[in-house]
Amino acid sequence: MFSVTSLKKAFALMISALALLLAACAPAAEPTATPRPTATPAPTFTPIPTFTPVPGAPTATPAVALPAPTAVATPTRAPAQLGPSVPTGTLTLVTTGDVANMIPGNAGIQPLQFYNLMFETLDTKDALTMAPGPLLAESWQNPDINTWIFKLRKDVVFHNGQKMTADDLIFSLDLQEKSKDWTERPSSTAIHIIKWEKTDDYTVKFTTSKWGYEVVGRPQTSRYIVPKSFYGTAPIEEQINKAVGTGPFKFVKWIKGEQMEVEAFDSYWAKGQPKVKRVFVRPVPELSTRMSALITGAADIIMDVTPDQAKRLRETKSTSVATAPGFRRYFTNIRTDLVKDARVREAMQLAIDRDSLVKDLFLGQADVLTSIVHPVAANKDLKAIPYDPARAKTLVQQAGYKPSAPLKLDYTPGRYLGSDQVLIATAQWLKEIGIPVDLTVFEGVTQSNRWFARQNNELVNVGWSTTFTKVGGLLFHTKDYVFNGTFWTENTEEGTQFDKMYSEAIATADPAKREKTFSDMEALWRKANPAILYLVPKFNFGVSSRVQNFVPRADQWMRVNEVWTQ
Repeated sequence: MFSVTSLKKAFALMISALALLLAACAPAAEPTATPRPTATPAPTFTPIPTFTPVPGAPTATPAVALPAPTAVATPTRAPAQLGPSVPTGTLTLVTTGDVANMIPGNAGIQPLQFYNLMFETLDTKDALTMAPGPLLAESWQNPDINTWIFKLRKDVVFHNGQKMTADDLIFSLDLQEKSKDWTERPSSTAIHIIKWEKTDDYTVKFTTSKWGYEVVGRPQTSRYIVPKSFYGTAPIEEQINKAVGTGPFKFVKWIKGEQMEVEAFDSYWAKGQPKVKRVFVRPVPELSTRMSALITGAADIIMDVTPDQAKRLRETKSTSVATAPGFRRYFTNIRTDLVKDARVREAMQLAIDRDSLVKDLFLGQADVLTSIVHPVAANKDLKAIPYDPARAKTLVQQAGYKPSAPLKLDYTPGRYLGSDQVLIATAQWLKEIGIPVDLTVFEGVTQSNRWFARQNNELVNVGWSTTFTKVGGLLFHTKDYVFNGTFWTENTEEGTQFDKMYSEAIATADPAKREKTFSDMEALWRKANPAILYLVPKFNFGVSSRVQNFVPRADQWMRVNEVWTQ
């Protein structure tokens, strides 16, 4: 039995065994001719860089008996008058991956660390609660259920000296919704926006086809606003290698795979920001290298520090750890058209020992996921899914499940903190209840494209990072949203009912009625089990002692507008 007490040992053995395959196996290629690959890709696995200790650190994961790391006080935002009056000094940020180019289309967490220095959106989000607030839009109103009106700031200048107006917002939305060079997929259906139009030089009106629930903070208002004067005329080759936005820092240089350099924008609209003169962003996938860079002073802020390595940083005089409440939900999507028997999907849920993942792998720095909605907003009537391998085996036997081949679980190594270990454990747990699984490797962009094209295999690893609310989590995945299909296959009885309830929820402005419907949808989702739920990890940033006023964010963004160095 794959018990709680043997979890760490099993991780170590599986990692060692799978690592031997690395030299002989390559990541699977994206299918081009058929919706699903006909050949079974070799189950390769990369040794987990995000859990590799730095030299001198303990080589084994701390024993279960050790207490979880002590809580770290969240840094508070310093008063505006503190810090240098003019930008000075340098700051080096180390992220886990590079950008493909300088076009700020749809991007994951790693590229956003680069883009957010130079580009901005209509609204921003609170560092801890993710509640929306004004940014390039100074205000908005919702005069009726189908209309949202945004008022733009009048003092915003792009890095090329052009003043920002409503024409730039309209241009940006059109570009990022429709251009194949700027976006991976359309997203207006997420909030039923059917058009946006300029009403004057600093006002834009959004019209929705249905009640515009949570328009603020959703895809359109989170699109970067770019200057029509550059992106409307510059050839795509120039856009790929140069960036022009409204952000606190302007583009200087980018060497792919090595470093991006930006400098303080003297005409930035938010007076008193930024406080540091020059920022360097470097992609470093290996945690051990990131840790060494921080400890030796080559880096000022690093991301994705594992719970065991956070302890080392807290014990080092020159470094500290800033911890944010995570809002990335870890789950494995199940294609219900390929795993049709609900008993098998329920068995998959019961086979996962979430408590041991939280305790042994994340050292207590995670919350068990009971619904695809973040635990903060989840239906409180939903109990944690029990770990019941005996019941899981019984369900598999009752279903008469006798696979001719292992289920394939698609994933990208190192994509999310600790997710590789979670998936290794998942494959073992499922094997023990009679459901063999092969881990199938895909590079990140290929994995995303397969998801959008509905070409993924039976199972696919996901780490969803949106909002703390129901509509930004659970309800992201219905027939009304472009991501449907690979998350919950259409034309199933539960899926049809789910979508009907969603339509009812967004048709009412009654908060109590809407909340009740959303909670009922969560219960229905749990009954259907279209995904294996895991946890929500907290996120650690390693911070040099010379860094002042860094606020860790739940979305993992390294926002440094008000950071300075000593």
